[in-house]
Amino acid sequence: KIEDPALQDMVLHMIQLDPALRLSAHEYLASWGSLIFPPHFSNKWHGFMADLVNKDSDNKVLAIQTVFNDMQADILEFEGQLPGMESIMSSSGCEAPGRPERAPGGDSHVLDA
Repeated sequence: KIEDPALQDMVLHMIQLDPALRLSAHEYLASWGSLIFPPHFSNKWHGFMADLVNKDSDNKVLAIQTVFNDMQADILEFEGQLPGMESIMSSSGCEAPGRPERAPGGDSHVLDA
């Protein structure tokens, strides 16, 4: 069950029967984004996540490792402000992993930044 009223409204709008009444993803973010996502998502992390789509797996991992500490700090700073959200990272003791020297699986090629 979705407990957040703004999220409920958005989901109901997204699944309405007449597709002509639905918005684009960009329009949903513009209309509901500030009600559902913390400010750091749209201001900082949305573009970063969109850029990950075109990266291969190794470069996705490297990109995330590069910003992990900043991302974790943003999440922890806003963690109690979203209704129904539980702290995952703070209770798991997550730390930024070190940068891998080689590709997963022990390949001999060194990953590029």
